[in-house]
Amino acid sequence: MRIKFTIGVLCLFLTTSVSAAEHNTYSHEQYDTLVNPMLRLHTESMGAFMDAMKSYIIYSTAQNIPGTVESGVGYYYDNDAKRMERTLFYRIGAGYPRQTNNLLDCKIDGTGFFVVMLPGGWPAYTRDGRMRLDENNRLVMFAYPFPIMGESGPIYLPSEDISISEQGVIEHRGDFIDVIKIVAVKSRFDLKSYNQSIFHMTKEDHDSGIKFVEPKYTIRQGYVEDSSVTKGYIGLVPEWKNGHEAQVKSVKTYLKSMTAAIQQANPQ
Repeated sequence: MRIKFTIGVLCLFLTTSVSAAEHNTYSHEQYDTLVNPMLRLHTESMGAFMDAMKSYIIYSTAQNIPGTVESGVGYYYDNDAKRMERTLFYRIGAGYPRQTNNLLDCKIDGTGFFVVMLPGGWPAYTRDGRMRLDENNRLVMFAYPFPIMGESGPIYLPSEDISISEQGVIEHRGDFIDVIKIVAVKSRFDLKSYNQSIFHMTKEDHDSGIKFVEPKYTIRQGYVEDSSVTKGYIGLVPEWKNGHEAQVKSVKTYLKSMTAAIQQANPQ
């Protein structure tokens, strides 16, 4: 109701100012000088508010998705551009284990990621160990139809009745199937992300191989790793609040400037 009232007041001021401007003795340049800066402030404030709002929603949602991690913003000096730049990085940490008793679910204890294959044949990495069989009995992610990779390629299973050892060895009724492929990276700064749970490298980094290290892990069958995001409800709330306050101040300033413009246009 308050938002509707504010919009109504803005429309009323705008309509009145347009009518009064017909008798305005001031130049349009003076009018623009007075009003346009307030409009720019209003737009920038709304943009900041929306950015904070989107970040808050993304973080809040990620808290309920297994394998998701926190992201952060770092700063570095760009020697070519001669200015400070921002870069997004990910806080790769382990979430709490949650038992599902699903034989296809796996959790990595230690360092490393499951390897999945994206459309087009490009590898990506995730700690979301929720898995299922597709219509071809191929092991894929539960949330997406991306194949889980083994040391020999995509993994095909006769059924869900399998055992997975701590080293990732998959067996079906005593018969060897494959070994789940696990990779680890040197630095979290080398990873890009689609959604805070599926990561990838640049083609140059991937092809060079120098960004990878030997993983140290064990695999726990019948478990998944809950989200390691803990910042969502606390870290971004002040940012959201500041964006909201900036928006309110912008509207108040805008209304004040419009009032001044109307009085200049028609002092009576």
